[in-house]
Amino acid sequence: STQSTWGYILLRLVPMPLVYREEVVRWHRASCCSFAFAFAALSFILLLIAPLLFVLYTPRFQKTQNQIDLTPTASFSSNYIYSLTDGANGTIQTGSTYSSFNSLAQATTGYSYAAASVTSSTNANTLLTTVTVTVPVASTFQPVQASIYLAFSYQTTDYPIVTLQSGLLFSASAGYRGSGVSATGFLKFHSTDPLNYGGNDTSWNWTPFNSSSFTASSQLPFSSIITNYMSRKQLTLFENSNYAWSPGSTSTTTFVFTLYIYNLKNSFTYKPNFMEAFVWGWAQYITIFFISYWILGITNRFVFQEQLVQTQSTDPLTKASKSTFKTASGQPSTHTHTHTHTHTHTHTHTHTH
Repeated sequence: STQSTWGYILLRLVPMPLVYREEVVRWHRASCCSFAFAFAALSFILLLIAPLLFVLYTPRFQKTQNQIDLTPTASFSSNYIYSLTDGANGTIQTGSTYSSFNSLAQATTGYSYAAASVTSSTNANTLLTTVTVTVPVASTFQPVQASIYLAFSYQTTDYPIVTLQSGLLFSASAGYRGSGVSATGFLKFHSTDPLNYGGNDTSWNWTPFNSSSFTASSQLPFSSIITNYMSRKQLTLFENSNYAWSPGSTSTTTFVFTLYIYNLKNSFTYKPNFMEAFVWGWAQYITIFFISYWILGITNRFVFQEQLVQTQSTDPLTKASKSTFKTASGQPSTHTHTHTHTHTHTHTHTHTH
């Protein structure tokens, strides 16, 4: 027909490209006690174990810690420690809400003690806490340096959860007498160890200072208070603080600390839980698995096709099997077994009408 003729001409003129190449498949069998079986079993075990070992012992592929941004809650506990330095004679005036500190300050030569009044307010919309500490001073006292510690209760409301009693340290100085200092900044969480993702980390949920914290006069200088506080593994700091020093006069009888504290979003480093680490590790495992599969596939193909181990290979199409193994001379030793099965079925049907 015309259609067949045009099809024949088209096939002759247009070359036929290779669209699929089917490799010859042979099955290789060996005894469970043979070297070939041991090699195949070792290859299979290595295929499973190698990616796992690679993921476990390569830090780049491990997810031992992660970071998350959270907005915690911070509540001022109304506890404080302050220190003022007189520019005229270098005397120090201190005060706090801790009884042991106050007792040492009153009993130590060179220190004067005065309690302060504290007010605080929090704006939930702007996450701003304003703390005002008013310290009474004598008219002859000339503050040129001021330091203060404020105690806070700090907690995150989402995983990872951390609860701790922490604080805020602030120091300022000027070359002239002051009547107060105001500062603006935000609370920044710091931790030397990553948090636990699965639970509430309360390892540092105790106050750095309490009523019995101070037992020696050497603990009274504010430098010692800073050293004690900074030795904690979990703490909060007053960062990016800008302050303004207000000048005073001979009629000044108070010194006022005014701190504007923003509780903004913080980055928390934590240890991932099992499921998070498993999902991350599984993705890395699959990646290395396919690479191992390709490498071991080439190795196995070379070993069995080059007859480096003795196996009995079978062609699944012809059902013919042969035992192959390279001899000492390098030539393959081949034993071919052909299985022929002939089945004859005769059926005779006679119908008489």
